[in-house]
Amino acid sequence: MAHDLVTELLQYSSLACFMPILQLCANLLIPNCLRSNLSYSPLAALELCVNIKNNSFINIKGSYIFIKANKANINYTNNIFCVSSESTLTSYLYELKDAGSTVNTTDNILYDAKVNWNYANSDVCKPANNTLSKESTIPFTEIDCINGVFTKDPAYINNGATIE
Repeated sequence: MAHDLVTELLQYSSLACFMPILQLCANLLIPNCLRSNLSYSPLAALELCVNIKNNSFINIKGSYIFIKANKANINYTNNIFCVSSESTLTSYLYELKDAGSTVNTTDNILYDAKVNWNYANSDVCKPANNTLSKESTIPFTEIDCINGVFTKDPAYINNGATIE
């Protein structure tokens, strides 16, 4: 796959910087193919263009806002968010301030969440149903965080990343 990524976010990690996605690039070894999807246009008043596609976020704990910006064009497509069963906090995919922002969220999977995950943490680009729907079946046949093996169930072949 062109955009394979499996990320394990640790509890209490600091994602509260101005642009959380940039910290992910620095600290969690996001491959260059994903980093290149971040672009900055000085003429667009700090407008980001972010594409997060076919990635697996594993063992997420704590509360996060994945992308926080004044103005952005964001595309979340075919990702898997596999939340730690220990997590008791709500997370958000984005928080935007400028009404000129755009967001597309298509075919993302949320699994094993005891709490809700929301798309928006602000009224900008907030969908009518702001809660990600939860899958009842685990999208992986194997999760081995120690050895870095994450094998997807064949039913989810078009979502997330497979790292073996």
